[in-house]
Amino acid sequence: MPAFVGTLNDVQIANVLTYLRSAWGNNARPITANGFCALREIPHN
Repeated sequence: MPAFVGTLNDVQIANVLTYLRSAWGNNARPITANGFCALREIPHN
């Protein structure tokens, strides 16, 4: 699988995540670019 680092900016990633969360009749709230940046800062185990 190719690397996607640097392909999409934070706004574009937030838009894709918002689409996925709201697709197929789900009622999830939109994800903002600032919200995505906050998630990016969380250390992963």
